[in-house]
Amino acid sequence: MKKIVALVAVLIAIVGCDDGDVDFKNFNFPNTTVSTCIKNNLYYKTNGTEAIILEINPAELYNIPSEFDENGDIIPKEVAITTAGANKIIYRNYNGAANTANLICTDDGLPVTSPNVIEEWTGDGTILISTIENIVDGKLEGYIHAITLQEITFSSGEEDIRINNNDFGTFTSDIGFNFDFGNEEVPVAIACNGIAADRVYKISGNDVLILNFPEGTFVNEIGNLPAIEFSAEEEEHELLFTVYAGAATSSAICDLDTTIEIEQRWRASSGSAIVVTTEDSLNPGTFFHEIRLQDVVFTRIDLTTGETFTLYDVLTPENAQIAQNNGGFLLGTYVTEE
Repeated sequence: MKKIVALVAVLIAIVGCDDGDVDFKNFNFPNTTVSTCIKNNLYYKTNGTEAIILEINPAELYNIPSEFDENGDIIPKEVAITTAGANKIIYRNYNGAANTANLICTDDGLPVTSPNVIEEWTGDGTILISTIENIVDGKLEGYIHAITLQEITFSSGEEDIRINNNDFGTFTSDIGFNFDFGNEEVPVAIACNGIAADRVYKISGNDVLILNFPEGTFVNEIGNLPAIEFSAEEEEHELLFTVYAGAATSSAICDLDTTIEIEQRWRASSGSAIVVTTEDSLNPGTFFHEIRLQDVVFTRIDLTTGETFTLYDVLTPENAQIAQNNGGFLLGTYVTEE
């Protein structure tokens, strides 16, 4: 908890800095909260008839906490802003309220609609992005991003105006999944049939944990399997975390030819799985394979940003503590018969 408080304090210090030598017409955006249009990568603030809008390439803004230097100061990511590149900044003054519904968040970029744009300036320069984790009630819920206009030169016709060290503001991005695993009274892991018979999985809403283990991994013998170690490289034993666009179904998970929209793909890049096998004393020949996950870190594989999260961080604090006290997170018990 002390670490989290310290991180938040550092972020507040960054976004609360002096606005610098701002002197840009009536340039005045006192609100530090940034609105977002994720579908077209826009981040903006409005004040009356004015709007300042940043377009940031997703490759430049991702959910990875910033590092700290040897003095404990946060090291922000530096992003170049150009009028012709993927990262842009625009100042606009309209002849009506700038917060009109759908004025900025449209499917057509930034159209000049009603109210009309009566003044527009485009900028070149550099912005700084600082990111910390957003921890809510002890669970990772997303990331807080602070943006500073480090040095931007705005141009309109032959006139230029420079803005230095100006706090653009902060916004929060969600992690995009719930990860409500661990709340079941009797956690059960299920196996696919047919072509994907080696696939064992667990569903929670749109979220799915999948074990892609070689056939014959779960042996009907009492005892412990050797710890299965996960690696960033694609190995025989693979643990996947998949977030579907809609509710996940067994057919979508097990039918390898099914096409279904997937929003996020993650693979365990470190950590291990522990499998303990017992035999049902009331039904000899029936075996219970208890599967626990220890110290697992997931790395996102549908993007090349290098985003990661730690299993225990996305569990509720209670479930995370139970997992650590009992040799790992209980994925579930997989049942087989002779």
